[in-house]
Amino acid sequence: MRKKAKIWMLALSCVLVLPGMSACRKQEEDIPITTVSQSTEDEDPKDNLDEDPENEIPEYDVELPEELGSFELAIWGEIYSIPESYEHFTERGWEYQGDDTRQIKPESYSEEEIFEMDGNTVTVDLMNPDTTEKAVRECMIGGIHIDTNTASGQSIYVNLPGGIVMQESLAEDVEDAYGLPKDRYETESCLQLTYEFGLYQTVTLGFESDTGTLVTLDIRNFRTKAGEENWKMSAMP
Repeated sequence: MRKKAKIWMLALSCVLVLPGMSACRKQEEDIPITTVSQSTEDEDPKDNLDEDPENEIPEYDVELPEELGSFELAIWGEIYSIPESYEHFTERGWEYQGDDTRQIKPESYSEEEIFEMDGNTVTVDLMNPDTTEKAVRECMIGGIHIDTNTASGQSIYVNLPGGIVMQESLAEDVEDAYGLPKDRYETESCLQLTYEFGLYQTVTLGFESDTGTLVTLDIRNFRTKAGEENWKMSAMP
């Protein structure tokens, strides 16, 4: 786990192009990436992470498919499959930071909805694939966004298909596991790899430039089994 001093430097190290996000994000639906500052004496920044017991990533015995397109992930060893119901998501302990009776329009989704558990936060995309309005608590979790470079995200430990681990795996590990991405977006401070699997089906993985480790996850799957061929979604205003 990174120390608080590093977290403060992360907030200053990379300026966003969109308001309200923490770092390196493309204009549409990419995810924030920030930079960890390392001493100039370190030839390999990863060495410090390995030597500091506070930065050790817990190991979880989870069984996930090999394919990223399965849209499965494990958080603290519990497996999630996107999309999944609001009810199932909150049963795991996540609490919605809003009014769960608020109505979501038919065939639409609402972005950047905040859920919290024991001081840890994620943002999700709530979707309503039905043809009638539904309350938030009746909707589905169609996307989940995790930034482990934030104070409220650094203790969220995530396993992905193919043996990929957030805060541990490198970009080359990801490409070995999943192949070349559809889109590669790189700046001096961050790298993003985006994999596409169909309409409304994307996974974007973000890596900080100093350590090269996977620190952000943006997984979105708005397709449901029933009627997925013709289904169209629109964003809530």
